[in-house]
Amino acid sequence: MYPSAQEMRDVQFTVANKHLARLPYGPLGIALGVEHRSLNGYWHSSWQDQAGLNSNQVRGDTGGGYNVTEVFGELSIPLLRNLPAVKALNAEVSGRFSNYNTFGQAYNWHAGLIYAPTDDIKFRANIATGFRAPTIQDLYKAKIISLTGTRDPCAYISTYPGAVQSTIADNCRAQGINPNTFKQTNGSLKYETGGNVNLKPEISRTYTIGSIITPRFIPGFTATVDYFHTHITETIGYPSLSTELNGCYESTGLSSSYCSILNGRDVNGQLYPVARLHENTGAFIEDGLDINASYQVPIDYNNTLTFGADIQDIMSYKAQSQDGQPLISYLSTDAGVPKWVANGSATFTHGRWSLTYMLRFIDGFTYYPSSSYGPTVSEWWKTNQAWYHDLMLTYHGDLYSVTAGVKNLGGRDPNFYANGDYNTSPGMYDYAGRYVYLKAQVHF
Repeated sequence: MYPSAQEMRDVQFTVANKHLARLPYGPLGIALGVEHRSLNGYWHSSWQDQAGLNSNQVRGDTGGGYNVTEVFGELSIPLLRNLPAVKALNAEVSGRFSNYNTFGQAYNWHAGLIYAPTDDIKFRANIATGFRAPTIQDLYKAKIISLTGTRDPCAYISTYPGAVQSTIADNCRAQGINPNTFKQTNGSLKYETGGNVNLKPEISRTYTIGSIITPRFIPGFTATVDYFHTHITETIGYPSLSTELNGCYESTGLSSSYCSILNGRDVNGQLYPVARLHENTGAFIEDGLDINASYQVPIDYNNTLTFGADIQDIMSYKAQSQDGQPLISYLSTDAGVPKWVANGSATFTHGRWSLTYMLRFIDGFTYYPSSSYGPTVSEWWKTNQAWYHDLMLTYHGDLYSVTAGVKNLGGRDPNFYANGDYNTSPGMYDYAGRYVYLKAQVHF
C-alpha cells in the first residue's frame, strides 16, 4: 500500500423555527444556514506504477483540492387543513446558492406539494434542480497511459460504410498516410486518461409524483409508490474512444470536435497516445418507479414480525456520449442500468433480540463484447439474474448493540461479465463470496 489520504473540513451554521408565523391553516416553518467546506486529497503511486511495470498502465501521483461556500434556506407552508376532501395541503420550497473556487457559482432550488384527501393516503409532487460538482479525482486525477483494442480508422477503411470511405482516406492522406498500404502494427492503441481542472458541474432536473398509503384498516402497513423522471446534462466521464476516432475521421478535413483527442503520428504513421481526459460530455434521461412497502405485525407484547420490500423498475434509460449526438437506449445493458432491482426482508423481534432475513435481486443485462454500441450491433451477450440471501442477528442493549451476520449465505459466485474488472462487475455483484461479520456499536 502507498500513501493516500482525503480530508474534509466542514463548518456549518443553521437556524430553524417551525413556528415563525401563524397562518390560517398552521404555522409557517423556516430554516436558514451557511456552510463552508474544503476538501483535499492525494494518492502517491509506487515506482513500479510510474514505470508501468504492474499492469498495462503508467500511473502518476494525484493530488489537489477545492473549497465551497454555500447559503441555503427552506420554507414549510401549510395551505389548507381539515376541509371537505382536504385533510391537509402543504407546500415546501427551498434554495441553495453555492460558490466554488474551481468552477464558480451555482444556484439550485426545489418546490413540492403534499396533498392528503384523507388520513389513509397522501399524494406528493416535486420538481428540483441539482448539480454534482467535480470531485478531486475528476479534477486532478493523474495522467495514466493504457492500452485498448480500438482500431486505427486509417488501417480499416474498407470496413466503414461506402459513403464515408473516401472522407476517411482523404483525412489519412492529409496526415501523410497511404491508405492503400498502411497497417496498424499493434493490435492495441495507447490512450491517456486523467483529470481536467476545467470541468464544470453536472446539471440535473428531476420530477417526481407519487403517493403514501397508510390504510387505517391495515394497522402497521405503509406503502409508497413514486414515479421519477431525471434529466442530467454535462455529465462527467470519458467519451467512447471508438466513437471519437470514428467521428473524427468521418468528418471532412478532420473538422469534428472529436479530433481534439489526436496527438499526431510517429515516423511510421502510428498514432501517438490519444487523449481521453475527463470531460463534460453528453447527457442521460431516466424514468422509473420506486416502490416501498413495510408491514409490522405484533404477535404479543414481546414478539413482532416486520416485513419490508424495496423495488425499483427502470422504465427508460437513454444516454448520449457527446453533446449533439443522438440519445440511445441503454436500458438493461452494461452501459446503462438493470431494469429491475429489489430487496425484501423479514424480521422477527423477541425482546432485545432481532433476527432478519434479506433477499436481494439484480436483473440480468446484455452487453456487446467489444463495448461498441450502435444500430448494426448483432452479437449480444447476456448475464443472468442474481439472487442473494443474507442473515443477521442483533442484540440491542441499553447503551450498545452487537450484530452477527452472513452476507451471500449461499456463497454465490459473481456473474460472469467479459467487459468488467476481473470478468465481473464488482460494483454490482458480491465478488467476495460468502461474507461473515461481527459488529459492535456503542451509543453515547
